[in-house]
Amino acid sequence: MSVEAIAWALRAAEAGLVPSPTAAHVLIVLAHHADKWGEVRWLPNKRLGMMAMRSERQVRRALRELEQAGLIKRHEATALDGARLPNVYELYTCSKEAE
Repeated sequence: MSVEAIAWALRAAEAGLVPSPTAAHVLIVLAHHADKWGEVRWLPNKRLGMMAMRSERQVRRALRELEQAGLIKRHEATALDGARLPNVYELYTCSKEAE
């Protein structure tokens, strides 16, 4: 899925749907890690920031922008013992728009 998701992210950026260059970098990294359902799991903000060459604070801001733009949806994840896990991000790719 990641190739299709990356192509979708690039088209969204080209169409002006992505609010900022930082958000575009973050969206492309998320797309690279997306599974066949367009979901990204086990990608902490620190690693996401390293891959997008942005600080954790910039990543959090970009994720908020992407969610407000309707390009992603964030789901909080917790372990069975209640411990926090990295969030799950759902990408609203073209294939999901067609469903």
